[in-house]
Amino acid sequence: MPSFRNNITLLCLLLSLFFLCSSCDSGGSSSSSGAAGWNLSPASPTNVVPQSGQYSFSQQGSFSVLDGGGAIRFSRDNYRFDTITVQSGAFYHAHGEINGTDCPTDSYAISGSFTDSTHASGVISYATDCSITHASLPFTAVRR
Repeated sequence: MPSFRNNITLLCLLLSLFFLCSSCDSGGSSSSSGAAGWNLSPASPTNVVPQSGQYSFSQQGSFSVLDGGGAIRFSRDNYRFDTITVQSGAFYHAHGEINGTDCPTDSYAISGSFTDSTHASGVISYATDCSITHASLPFTAVRR
């Protein structure tokens, strides 16, 4: 039968592990403004509800609006896709970190808004190895 001292030691170790893990950064994608060093401001709400469908995109990537207009499906490389929430006609999303540890080769951050139901504009930045390679490039997306 374990001794009381062993139980206390085990409890201390478990609590230490819990507090250590709970303070760790979860990494991954983020939809909050200024996430992980991208330095992009969130877009201004326009209260425009976008039309669903494929959009031509003026920068690298593919852009479409999902049914109902509440989300965008975006991919930098047409291989891995993110679903980005549209709130009040505006959207922001970051995939990967800058100067961090989550450094996928297809990192990007996008911030934009719909100017009418078939047009969006904003800025996008691209990164590789946790360093921005192309910063704040203007984009337009127009429904096909």
